[in-house]
Amino acid sequence: EEKKLETDDVESTKDSSDDKSSISSSLYSFATFMARGVTSTVKEAVKAVPELLGEDSETTELLNPIDDRPLSIAERDAIILMKAYCPRQSTPDALVGQCLAKGFGRCMASLSPPVLTVDGVARGIDSRLTNNGMEAFGIPHAVRRIMLENAREYHTVIANCPTMSIDDLIKAMKENILRKEMLVRLLKWYPKYARLNNPRRDKSLRLKEVIRYHKENYSKGGQSSDAEAEVH
Repeated sequence: EEKKLETDDVESTKDSSDDKSSISSSLYSFATFMARGVTSTVKEAVKAVPELLGEDSETTELLNPIDDRPLSIAERDAIILMKAYCPRQSTPDALVGQCLAKGFGRCMASLSPPVLTVDGVARGIDSRLTNNGMEAFGIPHAVRRIMLENAREYHTVIANCPTMSIDDLIKAMKENILRKEMLVRLLKWYPKYARLNNPRRDKSLRLKEVIRYHKENYSKGGQSSDAEAEVH
């Protein structure tokens, strides 16, 4: 009986060590299991956006900038991993999937889950989702639309990524000097954006105050030099 007890103790000790090793990799194993078969469903590009009702193709492009760059290997891997935490639709009620996604989010209650942005990996709270073409003006840590379309629940529910706002645009304008083509784009884009989102007047005035751009000044000798100028 004593030998049997000793044997049981050894087996229980072995089982506990196995449990520790399996627990450390359980989350990864679950993600791997959930990701089976996901590779073939990765969207390679954003579908062409139809022209907005009553608008021309220029308006469509301003509000939906073309992003036809192919997915990189890192982006494909990130999509597969993020999709592992996105519940597949199994009931007519979307609330079921949202509850499951929020459950994953609570596993990292003290940390914001990471996402892959155009500037590299960032916490969800520090990243920004696109907003009617605002991403064209250099907003830091922007999430590509193709990434969002492939793992929408992860970005919106689990990582809880904020959408770009006029405050983000103002900050970006303060930190950058616009090239001529970007200034022209901004002047064309903002009235269309304002018509859709109706920003506060003080925000529009603040944006106007912080815009800086390159202006070419030609001397008598025909030489040119770049100088900073403000929009008035």
